[in-house]
Amino acid sequence: MFLHLFRYQIISTFRDKASIFWRFAFPIILGTLMYAAFGGISENEMAFRAIPVAVVTDEANPTFESVLDEISSGDEPLLSVTECTRSEADELLKNGSAVGIISISADPSLTVAEQGLKPSILRAFLDEYRMSAKAIEEIAVSSPEKLPEAVEMLRNETEPVSEKHLTDGNNDPYVCYFYNVIAMSVLYSAFISLEIASRTKANMSPLGARCTASPVTNLTSSAVCLLAETLISFVGNVLALLYFMFVIKINFSVPFGYMLLMILAGVIAGLSIGYLIGSVFTFKKELKYSLMVGYIMLCCFLSGLMYQGMRQFVEEHCSFLNRINPAGFIADSFYALNIYGAGERFRNDILSLIVFSAAAIIISMIFTRRQSYADL
Repeated sequence: MFLHLFRYQIISTFRDKASIFWRFAFPIILGTLMYAAFGGISENEMAFRAIPVAVVTDEANPTFESVLDEISSGDEPLLSVTECTRSEADELLKNGSAVGIISISADPSLTVAEQGLKPSILRAFLDEYRMSAKAIEEIAVSSPEKLPEAVEMLRNETEPVSEKHLTDGNNDPYVCYFYNVIAMSVLYSAFISLEIASRTKANMSPLGARCTASPVTNLTSSAVCLLAETLISFVGNVLALLYFMFVIKINFSVPFGYMLLMILAGVIAGLSIGYLIGSVFTFKKELKYSLMVGYIMLCCFLSGLMYQGMRQFVEEHCSFLNRINPAGFIADSFYALNIYGAGERFRNDILSLIVFSAAAIIISMIFTRRQSYADL
């Protein structure tokens, strides 16, 4: 009987075009649209490029000129230098083609049009040069014999601050949107479980009456159907994940095995949501679908699907919502694995998702067992 029900549930699902759309087409379409909206934004915002500057020579300064040549050459130059006249430099600064104007003289100066990171880098560069030049002058006056040693020390000086990666994960902030796309996709498994729950209600449809009158109990029938739908939803979301990874090249920076685990846990959570709504509420199926879609969309919004910083905002102002948000558990488990690895935060997210699913299924079964009808 188990295999018979399992087989026919799978056949029934693949004959339902709407079900196939939500399982297989929807996550791929949503991910593609998200990639079209955000693809490449992070690289454009975060990648460092040489700072364009206009250089005007008011007075020869061979030392400073050699320094400029050094930092504007190589594979990763700090500056992109344009040598020009004063009037040309003013025009470049005015139209935004140059961040600042460096005037070469005995005491080089800087002119910028606005504040920001790049102007601050230029100021720091000039300040560093002035301090080094002043130190050389003082040593040349007080201890000429030590001048070669001091020049060599400044030449070999290492930066006091070096770049250290706190994690080997993907630091691209926009990858979090794809974590939420997966969360939304797996939770939409609720569509079919709501339909399964409706079959246990004889007063909802003729199909429900026939299923209720059959020799197979509602709980047994529902359990087999939910297992079949878990398999189908899992396969559909894994295919979407492979599409994200190998077609549109999203670097999730999460071990594939863990991603499969999170997708499975998310699918079970989605099925439990639909089964709960279908079992507890007795109004028309269309209203149940509206309630379910509204709930899932609210969960995805609070987890950061529409605005990246929403989950943190909720944590600061109403942290309780993050403790009952299945979409938040899924998206945050991806983030935790990416940044921190399989540590306490990841385990808490998975445990919270399991507890949420178990509670929803238990409540659904309680309501399902309480059903009785005077006649069918």
